[in-house]
Amino acid sequence: MQQLLCLLTALCCAAPVPAMAQLVVESYLAELQPHLSRDEHGFSACGVRAMVMVKAGKSVELHDFSVVLQADSDFAVLKAGRWLTSSSEVNAGQLPRQADPRAPIKFWVAEASEGRPLAALNISPSSSPGFILGTADFEHGLKTLLAAVTGKRMQFLSRNTEDAVDRIFAFKSGLKSEDQATLISCMQGIVERKVQTRSSANP
Repeated sequence: MQQLLCLLTALCCAAPVPAMAQLVVESYLAELQPHLSRDEHGFSACGVRAMVMVKAGKSVELHDFSVVLQADSDFAVLKAGRWLTSSSEVNAGQLPRQADPRAPIKFWVAEASEGRPLAALNISPSSSPGFILGTADFEHGLKTLLAAVTGKRMQFLSRNTEDAVDRIFAFKSGLKSEDQATLISCMQGIVERKVQTRSSANP
């Protein structure tokens, strides 16, 4: 667990892993929103929500997903879905009001240069219609979060039952420097709490 602290000051880059070619779709708009929570002991949860817009023919897909780390969990939590909208609504500045009821059956996110994605496992329906919840490896979740918030080029896959092929969506966003610093402090606090908890359990 101590090794996780090193990830807060340096990202480990992995060489791309050869795989079968898949269609990569470039986003034309992406935004990250920081998420953090505190309790009486300090930071209790932190993560990001990504809103990524891509064109699909004459329509528009607004993908919405989150990656969250919690002090009381050994797993990263992923939430993913998409919103129904159109080019005319986007051009008019209207926000989507209805989620696509076809929830994802497969979801992952990764730094573009990383061969192994952060994949949602143990998928179950979210309380939000059209969205799913999943869990993933905590350490890999930490590394993926750091890549996203520091502006690395990212890719993700979100497939529902009616998608004919897997499409990989690419985006690059990052957070403002002040939000980035706060979120990294939150991640450091989460890791430190885990180290302390394990040290107390194994004196």
